[in-house]
Amino acid sequence: WAQGLPENEGRNSALANVLGGWAQASPEEAARHVSTLPSGEGQNRAVAMVVSQWASSDPMAAAAWVNQFPAGEVKDSAVENVISAWSQSDPVGAGAWLQGFPEGKSRDAAIGAFVNRISWSDPATAAAWAQSIGDEKSRQSKMESAARAWLNQDEAAAREWVGKSSLPDTVKKRLLERK
Repeated sequence: WAQGLPENEGRNSALANVLGGWAQASPEEAARHVSTLPSGEGQNRAVAMVVSQWASSDPMAAAAWVNQFPAGEVKDSAVENVISAWSQSDPVGAGAWLQGFPEGKSRDAAIGAFVNRISWSDPATAAAWAQSIGDEKSRQSKMESAARAWLNQDEAAAREWVGKSSLPDTVKKRLLERK
C-alpha cells in the first residue's frame, strides 16, 4: 500500500510507520522487506523504524542485521539505535558487543550512544568507554559528559579520574572548579 504512494515525504513516513508496526510483530520479515526497497530516504527511514523496534525486543538479532550493512550514515544511525536500546535493557551485553566492533566511525557513534545511555547509572564505566572513542572531538565531549555525571555521584573518584585523564587542562579545570 505505502509503496504505491507517490515518492515524497508522506510516502516515506507512511512506509516507515507501516514497517515499524510490522517489526513489532515480525522483525525478521520486516527487515527482509526493507532490503527490497529502493535505496533512498524511504529505505533509510524504514531501516530506522525496524531497528528501533527490533532492538527493543531482540537487540542481538538486530545488531547482527545491522552488522551486514555497508559502511555509511545508515549503518552509523542503525548502530546507534541498536546500542541505545540494548544498553538500556542489558548494558553488559551491549558492552560485550561493542568490544568486538571494528574501529571506525560506526564504532565511535555506537560508543557515544552507549556512553550517553549509561553515564547516569554507571559513570565510571561510561568514562572508561568514552576514552576509547577514536575521534578526538567526540572523545573529549563524551569524557566530559561522563565526568559531569560521575562528579554528581562520587565526587572524590571522579576528581581523581579527571586529574589523570587525557582531557585538556582547560576542561579539567572547568570540571574540577565547578560547584
